[in-house]
Amino acid sequence: MSETKVVITIGDGKAAKVGIQKTDCDPVFFKLDGDLATVINTLTSLVNQAAAKWQNNSRYPKADLPAPAQPTPTTRFAQQTTTAKPSSPQPPMF
Repeated sequence: MSETKVVITIGDGKAAKVGIQKTDCDPVFFKLDGDLATVINTLTSLVNQAAAKWQNNSRYPKADLPAPAQPTPTTRFAQQTTTAKPSSPQPPMF
């Protein structure tokens, strides 16, 4: 048996966001106008809509992204290190 999670976010009392996720499925998101009582009254319908979506496609399609660009080789120059001696000692800070 798989687990279904429901996350409800209530904004200013007039709008709500609902996220529903099932084990091994991508989440489904809904935006509703109304308060918590409105969301709870439609929750069964939202879970059923999410379940119907998961029957067809449980995961979002993989993105067809181009391969990352390979870094260009750069020439490294030898860095000269010199130690400059202060002309006068630095005064103590404390």
